[in-house]
Amino acid sequence: MKGGAAAALINAISYPFLILVYSPSSFGIYSLFLYASMVLGATSFLRFDMIIPTLAERDVFQYIKLCFSLIILVAISVISIWIIVFQLWGLWDNGLYTSIAIIFYGTHLLLLSILVQENNMSMYNKVLVGQVMACVLLQLIFGLLLPDWTGLLIGYLMSFCPSFLLFLHYLLKSPRKVDRIETPYWRILSKHRKTWMPNSVQTFANTGSLYVLAHGVAHFGGVSEAGLFSICQRILTIPVRIVGNSVKQVLLKYLSVSDGRTRYYYLKKYTFILTILSLSIFGTLSILASWLSIESMYPNWVGFEKYVAPVSIWLAVTMIYVPSVSILNTYGSTAPHMFYEISSVATKGLIVLASVYYGFNMPSVSFVYLSSMLAVVLSLFIILSAFKVAKNENS
Repeated sequence: MKGGAAAALINAISYPFLILVYSPSSFGIYSLFLYASMVLGATSFLRFDMIIPTLAERDVFQYIKLCFSLIILVAISVISIWIIVFQLWGLWDNGLYTSIAIIFYGTHLLLLSILVQENNMSMYNKVLVGQVMACVLLQLIFGLLLPDWTGLLIGYLMSFCPSFLLFLHYLLKSPRKVDRIETPYWRILSKHRKTWMPNSVQTFANTGSLYVLAHGVAHFGGVSEAGLFSICQRILTIPVRIVGNSVKQVLLKYLSVSDGRTRYYYLKKYTFILTILSLSIFGTLSILASWLSIESMYPNWVGFEKYVAPVSIWLAVTMIYVPSVSILNTYGSTAPHMFYEISSVATKGLIVLASVYYGFNMPSVSFVYLSSMLAVVLSLFIILSAFKVAKNENS
């Protein structure tokens, strides 16, 4: 979608300015908070945002009420845990902010799903781009006024306020729009369990994998290294969002109306194209990073370039397996992708836990390289599974 590409470009333009204002340690702390809140925020309503766009208008409001209730329940649970943990051990001092972020991020995703259901793509793009632009501007302003990572935190949370108000406006006006037949929440959950269960697990594993990766970098190298890694990851993710998402949308459109032979052809064609494209993009970026010197403009960010190569390997395979995931979704075979996500977060977590238990250490960049190599191996499983499914359907 146009809004997604515009949001990615705004982020790309903002990073050179943000790293002038904030230190790597500030970005490291903020990234750990952000990834944790995204894990809970995106899964708190069981990814019903993927179901809502397919509903009839009369059913949408009740599903939104269910999702909002789940978000509030998760947020209250987090606050309760935070009170206990903070009071007893003095840990997790940003638990309250995590709860607020869960509510804001969750309702933001729900609002976007409502706009898609209403086919109001103009407003969808405005909300998406507006939130990103507000986040960047507020973080730059608060970075000059507030200490450490507080400006990043407050700017991020405040950028969701318009979306939250629009969502509340929808809740207040919606009951008067159409007549509805109330369905118990347990029936809704039971009816769609084959959709929300795998989507929730996959999203939790996907966002959780990024959190564990950043946490592992912080464990082995400290929060400053986590900041260097997170900025590198955000910048290099932009090609994946623009190219990968565009290809995914095109593929899903054509695969849904194609026969088995045509689908197999599309799988081979786009896997080859994305392999060449991703290797070219990330290979070039890795070579340029070896020549990059940022000491003159960004002396605090020296060391950023060492993460370009390992992160590029990971993101390159993420782009390459896009056609494979699309073909598996078309045939309703979600198990290979779910296995990839769960295995990815599990292997990263086991490495960190083993380090804590056995007391060994490694350079943080080596941890990212190891994680990227594991991603390559696991992605081969997805690609081979997709070719096997497509070939069987073709025959």
